[in-house]
Amino acid sequence: NDLITQINKTEKPSASYMNNNVKEIYISPNIYNIIASPVKVNGQNVAIIYTYNKNGKYNSADQKLLGIIASRISTRFESMLFIDKIKADNEKFEKVINHTADGIFVWDYAKEEIIIWNKGMTNLTGFTNPIDYIEANPESLMRKLKNESIRKDDFINLEIKLKNSENQFIWGDINYSTIRDSQDNIVYIVAVLRDISKEKAMEDRNKEFIYTTTHELRTPITAIKGYISMILNGDAGEINHKQNAYFNRVYASTNRLVVLVEAMLKTARIESDSIPFSPKEFNVSKLIHDVVIDFKQKAKQKNLQIETRSFSKITANADYELTKQALANLVDNAIKYTKKGVISINVSEKGNFAIIEVSDTGVGIPRKEHESIFTKFYRVPNSESVRAGGTGLGLFIVKNLIEKQGGKMKIDSTINKGTKFSILLPIAESEEASIK
Repeated sequence: NDLITQINKTEKPSASYMNNNVKEIYISPNIYNIIASPVKVNGQNVAIIYTYNKNGKYNSADQKLLGIIASRISTRFESMLFIDKIKADNEKFEKVINHTADGIFVWDYAKEEIIIWNKGMTNLTGFTNPIDYIEANPESLMRKLKNESIRKDDFINLEIKLKNSENQFIWGDINYSTIRDSQDNIVYIVAVLRDISKEKAMEDRNKEFIYTTTHELRTPITAIKGYISMILNGDAGEINHKQNAYFNRVYASTNRLVVLVEAMLKTARIESDSIPFSPKEFNVSKLIHDVVIDFKQKAKQKNLQIETRSFSKITANADYELTKQALANLVDNAIKYTKKGVISINVSEKGNFAIIEVSDTGVGIPRKEHESIFTKFYRVPNSESVRAGGTGLGLFIVKNLIEKQGGKMKIDSTINKGTKFSILLPIAESEEASIK
């Protein structure tokens, strides 16, 4: 007890000086000589190591040796505690990921194997062994993950179709990010997968309902438009000025309804991947010429000019008619939102793309709206959009028609200065490149 009391009263040792860890203590000069050292873990005394004899006083070398022994014991204790902490943390981690409803897995990028596979993944796919899962989906998820992660290093979201252990397809929404080393090389891909099969089924039913409904509306609307046209032409007898004005309003409203129905039908076909694409090589200048002819009169009515600058040798590999529809939509929008000035259509070539730029001197689009304008039914919240009318589906259709052909859409716009939309189309391969 005296020994413990005296050691506990000693000054806290400095880590830089081993001798400060050791104190020479004489319990009784006539009985024993004792030296002792505290064993510390994380700065706290947890034990005491000491030795004694009857025959002589301990020297500084003895003190140093005992200090070294105490230090080794302290290091061992700290290592054991660290290992215990790691084990405890691992147990907590496993409990967390295994009690999560979502599927979680970690993909070793270099070894191309899954090193962590939680119970959520087993429940979602039916596979307890990730190797079985990879064999069932050899070309789907892992290849897509690898391709995507090469291009990006931030948070990525994908929707993907997977095959489960019962050989049935399920839809998964996957969020993942990459873990990289100090040289920015990908080491692991951490992924969270959620089953969205029910949501997808509901979405498909909604799309089918919209497609069926709009398709059924097309016939009666077309008939209404035809009969009103006949009345306006006098085929049903003479009508007075007031009746003519009313029927013209009905005819204009019917036209807007026809445009909406056609846009919704096209949207439904795009989302269900039922639009057939027939990519062929065509001259981009000819495409622009054909579109400009259709809009010259409309531009003239607003005292606008359409200027073109193109190169006859630039060709693209895409579906001519569908690309023409996309370009026509952009030119139509440029005319709608431009009060005065010029509509410019330029063609250039960069890398593997032919680039068509449609520029106007109109009202412009705020930068914060640039991503939103390509979504369904979205319209920029301003008075010009209200006056111009429209379905809010045009740019959604344009973007999908271009991207489904391997192209890209870009926008550059400044408020009150104008907007430039760019269509990037794959360039037709030359015969030499094709052979290679």
